Amino acid sequence: MDRKQFWLRQSIKCDDCSLCTKRGTKVMARSKICKTRTRSKEVEFTCTRCRRQKITFLYETGSSSYISCRGGRLVSESKPGEYRIEETTLETQLKEEEKKRKKKEEEEKAEEEDDAAVAVFLQKQDDLRNLRVRKTIQSSLGFVKWDYGDESNDPDDDNGSQHEAPFIEKLEKQMQKLNEDRAAAILKRRSSDNNDEMHELEAAINAAMSVFNKGGGSDAMIEVATREAKAASAATKEQRNLPVELVEFGRDTNLQKWMDMTRRADVQRTTQARSDAKRLSSMGSDGPYQQIEGESSTDESDSETAAYKSNRDLLLQTAEQVFSDVVEEYSQLAVVEERFDNWKKDYPSSDRDAYMSLSVPATFTSYVRLELLQWDPLHEYMDFIDMNWYSLLYSYGNEDEKDISPDANLVSHLVEKVAVPILHHEIAHCWDMLSTRETRNAVLATELVVRYIPASSESLIELVAVLHDRLADAIGDLVVPTWSPLVLKAVPNGARVAAYRFGRSVRLMRNICMWNKIIALPVLDRLVLDDLLSGKVLPHLRSIQSNVHDAVTRTERLIASLCGVWAGPSAVGQRSPKLQPLVDYLLTLDRTLQKKHVSGLSEGETSGLARRLKKMLVELNEYEQVC
Repeated sequence: MDRKQFWLRQSIKCDDCSLCTKRGTKVMARSKICKTRTRSKEVEFTCTRCRRQKITFLYETGSSSYISCRGGRLVSESKPGEYRIEETTLETQLKEEEKKRKKKEEEEKAEEEDDAAVAVFLQKQDDLRNLRVRKTIQSSLGFVKWDYGDESNDPDDDNGSQHEAPFIEKLEKQMQKLNEDRAAAILKRRSSDNNDEMHELEAAINAAMSVFNKGGGSDAMIEVATREAKAASAATKEQRNLPVELVEFGRDTNLQKWMDMTRRADVQRTTQARSDAKRLSSMGSDGPYQQIEGESSTDESDSETAAYKSNRDLLLQTAEQVFSDVVEEYSQLAVVEERFDNWKKDYPSSDRDAYMSLSVPATFTSYVRLELLQWDPLHEYMDFIDMNWYSLLYSYGNEDEKDISPDANLVSHLVEKVAVPILHHEIAHCWDMLSTRETRNAVLATELVVRYIPASSESLIELVAVLHDRLADAIGDLVVPTWSPLVLKAVPNGARVAAYRFGRSVRLMRNICMWNKIIALPVLDRLVLDDLLSGKVLPHLRSIQSNVHDAVTRTERLIASLCGVWAGPSAVGQRSPKLQPLVDYLLTLDRTLQKKHVSGLSEGETSGLARRLKKMLVELNEYEQVC
């Protein structure tokens, strides 16, 4: 065979040493006439690294095109850019299969090692975080006792409980920080999940919309838009791959970020599978009020809940030791209360002249603050009646029913000065407005304190003000997509994300309506009907009204969240004119359903949806529209 120069128009990789000879490279090779094709030559050149493997490609005489032959396979070109396998040897095929098998085993082994490393790392992170919290709590105990221990042990002290106040205050701050960290972890995870999901989805949405903006909604255009959306999503995902950044001791600073992203991706896949299963089951049923994805909240992991409870129990165990070194007469609230009560009975005039009713609340406050460390108004409902301090102080100074005792407002005073600030902090800094359980408990706790303090109380006014601000901020931060049906059809995961965002808006609406006994109805009207319904929810419903089944199902969930306030037989408010856009939307769906029936859709498919529409109009007290 003669030796000539050839220019490669495509990179060729050596199977032995993996050396890649790039396109445009000039190689010296030998050629011979190809027996299977008349105007072609088989060209061979030797790898410059291993000097063993002969790399063969097919060269067409009279042109500069060629096709590489890798691993012993002879490949021919039927059309420009299209290749097909002509023949292969059994030995080469077995070798390739063995390579694929080994590569698959290596990938599976590497994946298992990565999963194990992630699990070990996350467990160590949790243990380290819990250890830090425990050390902080334990160190606070030793620090405060060192500062105040001598004074609290003074036997001549008239009120030993007052010297424990700084320690109690430190415990309160520790409990506040524990609750704040728990809420911040949930918020951070939710924000990260949202950013991961929307970062890829927004690129896909923009790519699909750019295709549809050129005009047309045919199947061919949808196919092109789908292809562009997938490509944009894949490119965005590739850009988010974090490189290895090693610092001292070989530690990778991006390892934690990568593991968090991996965990969130697994959660998203699980959520998607659950959402698809629920939607398929609902498509085959005409039953009303099926809960949709996004209405339930599962933002806290079991491990985080267990860690929080463990640290909280440790804090409460520390609180039990506060009065352990105080003299007996001040060691328990029952002993102190009995002492003051006997003084009041035996020396009523002295008690009155000394204005003891003014100093008694300050004396009891430390004991009440210590017991209220157990009060967790967002996660567990607990009535004051079930607490020790309430049972001891409720009847204090009320033995004589003829005269009104100046101590009659003792419990109310303690609730206002001790309990309300705790609830205020929880609502302002720890309350998750999207959590139905936390909202329900917060409502019950607020109704509880309202029983004891007047509406004119400054602390109560401040509590309601911060409550309104938190709800308004939650509505402002909410995003409900209004993507067109074509975009939802073309973009993978687009329909699921839109449904989830709508479910989250319904959840927030239901949670806001729980406050109807605390927040004035005009204020609630502005928050729910103006800002949330008209500003966020209805635009989304109008964007999907061509899909009647989804539109009916989501509108049912919307009206269910309004029950008890503006919908249902137990509605507390009169029919608001701000609900008219929602009524008009229901009538539009009804007309769309009638058109589908006229166009040939069977009555069995439309009758169930029509009944559900009429039931929703009844829930909104629109009886005239039903007839």
